[in-house]
Amino acid sequence: MRVDGFRDPSSATCAWWIISVVVALRNRVQVLLTPQCPDLTLSEVVIETQNGTVLRQRHDSGCPASNLLEQQQRLEEQFRRLVKSVLTPDESE
Repeated sequence: MRVDGFRDPSSATCAWWIISVVVALRNRVQVLLTPQCPDLTLSEVVIETQNGTVLRQRHDSGCPASNLLEQQQRLEEQFRRLVKSVLTPDESE
């Protein structure tokens, strides 16, 4: 596997490069609260690319899925993520 020209992604130079990229990205990220959703269940990601294209995606975790099977699957996945540190996979089923 190569990471932007690094033959050994576990090398210190590669690790430094990855950290610097993540830090640069972190410094460009803003988290803003909006009054449209006082319950803080609505999230929106807006990305403006270098060529000016704006990519936008919204999700309201406070709105259940209209498909009950999809809603059940999402709840089960969330449960497994929350209990994986204290239950085995068999115990969480």
